[in-house]
Amino acid sequence: MNKIILLSSALLMVLSSQAQTNVYTLSEIVQLARSKSPAWLSAETRKENQYWQYKTFRSDYSPQLVLSGMLPSFNKSVTAVTQPDGNVLYREVNNNTIEMQLGLSQVIGLTGGEVSVFTNLSR
Repeated sequence: MNKIILLSSALLMVLSSQAQTNVYTLSEIVQLARSKSPAWLSAETRKENQYWQYKTFRSDYSPQLVLSGMLPSFNKSVTAVTQPDGNVLYREVNNNTIEMQLGLSQVIGLTGGEVSVFTNLSR
């Protein structure tokens, strides 16, 4: 029994040591080394960061659409109203308010100025 286990483990070791070998070309080895290199990864990250910095810079000179507003507010109160005969009547007053602003602005690159058009809605 011991010999069978020893023989099967020796056979397993021999078979596993003859694993399939991969064949690479020189250009594949160079590309693999580049992709694993910390310097290459750092350069790739720098390139990507510079790309997004440029996109952000360009977006500063694109027209900007602005939408802002104030949440609706509701106010309910009672107000004393004096009548011509001297009596005082109490009236309920309800106020609803909401504000919105919509606009378009464009930065002028040569002067550093800005042209804006806005409209307001209040109720």
